Amino acid sequence: MTGASDKPSHIQMLIFFSLFLTASCTTFEDAILDDMLGSSSPLCTGSGLGSTSFNYKFTSSENTSRWASMNSKYEKDVFLAEMSHDDENPNRSWRLRFGKGGNIYSFVGAYGESVPPQYHNLAPWNDEVWQAVAVSLNYNQPQTPYYIHQAGDYLKDNLETPFTSPTLAKSCKDNQCSFLSWGQQAHIPTSWRSSAFYYTRYKDCGEGVLEVEWSIHNVASLPEGHNFQYYNVPWGGVRTSALTKMLISSKDAGGYTGFQTTPPYSDTTQTIRNLDVTLGYTTFTQKQVKELESNFTMPCGNAAGSEVPCPQTGAEDQTLRLVKSASCTLMEAEAQRQLGLPLTSCPIESTVTISTGCEYHKGCSLVFTNPSNGFSMPVQGVSSWAWK
Repeated sequence: MTGASDKPSHIQMLIFFSLFLTASCTTFEDAILDDMLGSSSPLCTGSGLGSTSFNYKFTSSENTSRWASMNSKYEKDVFLAEMSHDDENPNRSWRLRFGKGGNIYSFVGAYGESVPPQYHNLAPWNDEVWQAVAVSLNYNQPQTPYYIHQAGDYLKDNLETPFTSPTLAKSCKDNQCSFLSWGQQAHIPTSWRSSAFYYTRYKDCGEGVLEVEWSIHNVASLPEGHNFQYYNVPWGGVRTSALTKMLISSKDAGGYTGFQTTPPYSDTTQTIRNLDVTLGYTTFTQKQVKELESNFTMPCGNAAGSEVPCPQTGAEDQTLRLVKSASCTLMEAEAQRQLGLPLTSCPIESTVTISTGCEYHKGCSLVFTNPSNGFSMPVQGVSSWAWK
C-alpha cells in the first residue's frame, strides 16, 4: 500500500515540475544566442517612438528594391526573415531582410534600397551584402583562396541555385533578431573546410538607430584546424544611386577624411581600411539637392556621337535640342536595374547624336520644363542624351 500511494504523488511532482520549467525557461535557440552574444549597449534602449515588427514569410521585394534580373529569381532561396522599424518620422523608418546566413541582403530606408542590385552573375546575395568574413592568412593564396562568407558560396561548381550558409539557430522577439549560421568557404570547389560559426544580433534602438553585434566562433580542433588572422567585419557596400557620398572616419586629418563620391570596390585604397586607423565608423549619405542657380547649357556633339565643347561659331547644327515627339515610357531594361533607379525613355525630334549623358553621381540634378504648360519634372541624371 505504501508503494502504491507514493507512486502517484511522485508522478504529480514530475508533472508539476515539467509545467514549471515549460512556463519559465527560454528556448534552446535563445539560450545559445544570448549566451554567445552577451549584453547589448546600455544606450540601445529601444524606448523611443516607433514600433518593431518581424516575420519569416517571404514576399518578393522587387517593386521596391529593383534587383538585377539575372539574380532576382533567387531571392526566395536566400530569404530567412524580415525586420522593420515603423516611426512617426518616415525618415527614421527602415526595413531589413536577412539571408539564411543571418546577413543583411536588403536594407530599405527613406532613401530607398541601399544594398547593391546584385548585378553579378556569380554572386547572388553572397558578396555585395552586409556580412562578416573570416580569413586564414596562412592558407589564403591566389589559387586556393580562404574566405569564409557568412552569406554563402559563389555560384560556381555547377550550382544551379545559391548555396547559403546553413541556419543553425534563429530568434526574433521584442525589438531584436538574432541568428547563428555555419559560414561557408566562398570560393568553390575548395579543399578547405569551414570552421566558422557566425552569431549576429540586430536590435532596434529606436529613433531610426539599429545596433548590430557580431561574434565569430572558430570550432576547429587545433592544432589540426586553422586559425583566422583577418576579419572583414562588417563587409558590405551600398547602392550608389541611393547613397552617393561617404565619409570615412580617421584618427588623423581632424577626425575624418571629408565627404567624397562613393568609390567603386576596385579602389581598395578608399574602400578597405583597417579599423585601428579609423575612429570606428563610416557614414554614407544621400546626394544633396541644390537649388538651380542658372539655366543648364545643352551640350554639343560630334559626328561620332560624343559630347564635345561647343564651338564659338556654327554651333547650331551641333547643339542638342530636346523636343519630345511622343509619350515617354518607363524602361524595363537591364540598364535600369543595374542603376537601381527608374529609367525613362522619351522619343525626340531629330537632333545631334550624343550617346553620353549627365551622370547623377557627379551632381547632375536637372529640371525639365514643358514650355506649353509650365509643368516641371526633376530628374537625377541623364543616362544618354540622344541616339538613333
